[in-house]
Amino acid sequence: MGAEREFIRTLTLPYESIKTLYQGDSEVRLYRNELIGQHQVGKRYDTLGLESTVAVNEGQLLKQITHDQVVPVLDVVIPSGYQAPLAPVELIMPFYERGSLADAFLGGERFSVGEAIAMIVGALLGLAEIHECYGVLHRDLKSPNLFLTREGRLLIGDLGVSITMDGKGGGEALPSPRLYCPPETFTTHRADRRSDLFQMGIVLHELSSGPLPYDDPAYGTEKMAERLGAGRPAVRPKHMRPAPWVPSGLRRVISKATQTDPAKRYSSAKDMGSAISAVRYVDWSAVIEEPDRHRWEGVSVRRPDRRFAVDAKRGRKGWAMIGQQHITSWRRITERPDAIVPDLESSQAAAFFQSMVDIATRH
Repeated sequence: MGAEREFIRTLTLPYESIKTLYQGDSEVRLYRNELIGQHQVGKRYDTLGLESTVAVNEGQLLKQITHDQVVPVLDVVIPSGYQAPLAPVELIMPFYERGSLADAFLGGERFSVGEAIAMIVGALLGLAEIHECYGVLHRDLKSPNLFLTREGRLLIGDLGVSITMDGKGGGEALPSPRLYCPPETFTTHRADRRSDLFQMGIVLHELSSGPLPYDDPAYGTEKMAERLGAGRPAVRPKHMRPAPWVPSGLRRVISKATQTDPAKRYSSAKDMGSAISAVRYVDWSAVIEEPDRHRWEGVSVRRPDRRFAVDAKRGRKGWAMIGQQHITSWRRITERPDAIVPDLESSQAAAFFQSMVDIATRH
């Protein structure tokens, strides 16, 4: 007979709890690992009702998922001091100083079109790895669960409610009304790759147009459940309206990814990433934001030697928009006539920006 195995019931780790980063359904704490001198994050889940998750059944799988665009799970631990029926688990992950994408939004950060595209394409590579190499559905992709590195890469994190796909390539949807929920969560109660892509479509909208109004009364739990139960997205159409500088190609990607019918969405993260990579755009950034004047400047990816600008000034009849091109000096673009638009959220303003994209990518 082999030596009898001895199981240690309690293992004390040298973690100093610095502070609680988030107190909600899942508590997030910042720790300092005294042995290695690094900050780490612990996210604690009550697994009651989440018994099918990877964190509960296959914690080792989470540690196996390695990709440059995925937050590594350093360990999965069982906190002590809880009595049945509570059965929490805690995921230990690296700490990112810039925090989540939601933290960046709340801190006032906004991203150019080019930054949005690069960030989401990278994150989709990580999602493709999770889906295709490990057979895992995330089920809770949202800005608070995507993390920013110092270099500006967007990493997929928080796999605590992820599940392994069944033989049909899907599984049970996460049974709670949330802002990023796809409608099938409350209609068929099933999720698959396309459900994760729906959520990534909403994140792409936020990256390119600005964050959703998280505190809007329209997004109370009961109201979201009502919309989802009727087969509609939790996010209202007015909050999914693209900013005028978002190019038409990116609008089509967002629209397809967030279709109510999963059959009309992209079938894989790879396909969605390829569609985004093919979008023609000018990398617009806001340089002046005043009540009566705005200015955006950008560079065409095809002609980085040429810069473009759109000036908008408020007048009695609306906003006067002027397009300019810089080669040796700033000049108005004669093939793009100036325009008067009723407001900067109008379809006319969007058409003006798109005409600038067409000029920038044609020459």
